[in-house]
Amino acid sequence: MKKYFSYIFLALIICSLLFASCGSKESKLSPNSVPNIKRGSAIVEKSNTNLNIGSKESSQKQSEKKEETKNTSNPSGRKIIQRGSIQLQALDFDKTIKEIISKVNSIGGYVESSNINGNKIEDENSSENRTASLTLRIPEKKLEEFMSSVGTLGNVLNKSLTGEDITDQYFDNEAHLKALKIQEDRLLELLKKSGELKDILEIEKELTRVRYEVENLTGSLKKFDSLIQYSTINIKLQEVEKFQKANPVSLNDKIYKSFKDSIENIISILKWLLITVVSLIPYLIIIVPITFITKYILRKKHIQVKNPFKRNKNN
Repeated sequence: MKKYFSYIFLALIICSLLFASCGSKESKLSPNSVPNIKRGSAIVEKSNTNLNIGSKESSQKQSEKKEETKNTSNPSGRKIIQRGSIQLQALDFDKTIKEIISKVNSIGGYVESSNINGNKIEDENSSENRTASLTLRIPEKKLEEFMSSVGTLGNVLNKSLTGEDITDQYFDNEAHLKALKIQEDRLLELLKKSGELKDILEIEKELTRVRYEVENLTGSLKKFDSLIQYSTINIKLQEVEKFQKANPVSLNDKIYKSFKDSIENIISILKWLLITVVSLIPYLIIIVPITFITKYILRKKHIQVKNPFKRNKNN
């Protein structure tokens, strides 16, 4: 019987240990501990989202930096004023001018100024062939197209295109203008708050100065924008009977051209002398008789002074 009791006692001890272990497991999985686990998971999720946001912000900053570097390295972002000049010969003077103006209007440009001198080649009294000076404003995007198309309207003697980079000056003026506008707003706020007459007068004086500078800078920026968006092209058009040939290359061509030029220079000098003599004829008609009469009178007086005895004998 004692053995049985000992076995039963051992069995009870083992069962108590088993129940104790089960109780400890249940205590670990108690309802009070479940929210803590959820909170921990939520914290982990929040930390992950924060990391994702940080990575997105860093990627955005990197992309912005890349875009800034692209903009700074992009030459199209520069502020460049382009000016060109074309020296052109035309056989049909009037037709060429009309074609130039028509081309300018078709691409959205305009004629800023024009001046025509001389007479037609057909005129008998033509001493100088007609020449035209045109100042054109051409859109920046159509500049290359216009410069290449003008060459088909006549004989191009000279063509040039230059650019002036005003990027630094433009953005300096723009930054100064923004600072002045901020200063203007602050002065207006102070003007509303101030009550003494002395302060009001000083603020209005400073406000006048700031507005004057704002107007000047605004006008300068508008002028820059106009010069950048519309390039300036100066065309000098000359009416000729035949186009001037290119400079000779061979020795025979050079000799022939120099001889021909010398003959043409001599002919032009003779023409100039003939025109000068003809223009002096009216003056000679008046001057020559007066010269002879004056010479006759002086000669007669000289004879009387030289032979005074003859005059006394006659008396």
